[in-house]
Amino acid sequence: MMYHSWKYLSLIQDVFGIKNNKITYKEDGKSETFELDFEEHKDDILTKNLFIGFHEAGPNVTKGLEEWTREYNKISQGQN
Repeated sequence: MMYHSWKYLSLIQDVFGIKNNKITYKEDGKSETFELDFEEHKDDILTKNLFIGFHEAGPNVTKGLEEWTREYNKISQGQN
């Protein structure tokens, strides 16, 4: 029987098909694709959750995205 890690990084690699530290993204219904560099040290959410179980990482990612959204909204409204 094969063992598959349930760590956040393993699942991210499975879902997004990371190859050579790049993610190729194609939006549904569109023909264009683009590549994203996958550098975990540049992403706080990813860095904090890489090697923990997905059941723990999920709520952490949600909190991180909520914080990011709040900051983004402040900046887009001209508030610092």
